[in-house]
Amino acid sequence: MHNPLVPETLEGWSVLHLMYRVRWDDLRGHTTGDLEGTADEAAAALAVPDAGSTAFVQMLGHKADLMFVCFRRGFEQLAQAQLALSRTELHRHLEPTTSYVSIVELGMYEMTAKLHEQIGAKHKRGSDEFERAFDAEMETQQQRVVSRLFLDLPRRRHVCFYPMNKRRGES
Repeated sequence: MHNPLVPETLEGWSVLHLMYRVRWDDLRGHTTGDLEGTADEAAAALAVPDAGSTAFVQMLGHKADLMFVCFRRGFEQLAQAQLALSRTELHRHLEPTTSYVSIVELGMYEMTAKLHEQIGAKHKRGSDEFERAFDAEMETQQQRVVSRLFLDLPRRRHVCFYPMNKRRGES
């Protein structure tokens, strides 16, 4: 049952951020061809045509050298991406520093109350008809903003990353 006091959200990509330090000493003595082959293998392992994308970016600062950002349709696909990377030659030369899992979402703060009011004028709140009408309207809203929920990954070499916590003092 949909609660008018709890804002609905529309969910898009599931995202996995994997950050690593490169074990540079391990890579000394490798030829350019070896390094390119290792990089190509990792790119192929994380490629997902039409089902998401992966960014490979250099991290600036002391926390990591490299970050893989995997955009997938769900957590199962993220788990598959993490496993695929762990099976590559490149992974032997990486030291994990941290990781984050997130979901691209749009909060429907004002819209939730508005929909409850509009649909409640036609159907009894909590009824099956109300729930079906509410779900149908949320689907309509999701289709309207689908490009924001499943955005194309911008091509950048460097990135600044900071984890965001939406807690506001709860215990």
